[in-house]
Order: sequence, then structure tokens, then C-alpha cells
Amino acid sequence: LYTLIEILHKISSEVPHQCHLVAEKKLKKFQKKSQIKKHQAINQLWDEYDEGIITPIKFLKKVSKHHQAVVV
Repeated sequence: LYTLIEILHKISSEVPHQCHLVAEKKLKKFQKKSQIKKHQAINQLWDEYDEGIITPIKFLKKVSKHHQAVVV
């Protein structure tokens, strides 16, 4: 669980900097199809979590599969 939290924190801390670079046209948004599918799956899990369909633990376990981390 802590590994996943660390991964998510690292990724989220990079977002503001990347957005700034994109806005300045110093970085172009480029994603492979596999990355797009992964992000779509994670967004779907967020929606399920927000709607109360899945529990926080189930959400974290499913997201960890997309990041190849292990939640115990």
C-alpha cells in the first residue's frame, strides 16, 4: 500500500511542472496507445470509487495492477 502511495505521489508531484512546460510549448503531450488505455482504465476506477461501487482498498489494489506494484 505504501509503495503505491509513494508512486502516486511521485507522479502527481510532476504534473504541475509538466503542465507548465506544455503551456509554454516546451513539452508536447505524447502518449503511446498502451499508456492511453492505462489512463482510461484508472479513470474508470476513479469513477467507480467516486460512485461508491468499489472500496478504497479494492481501488488501490486494482490501480496497483496497472502500475505493477504490489498492495498487501
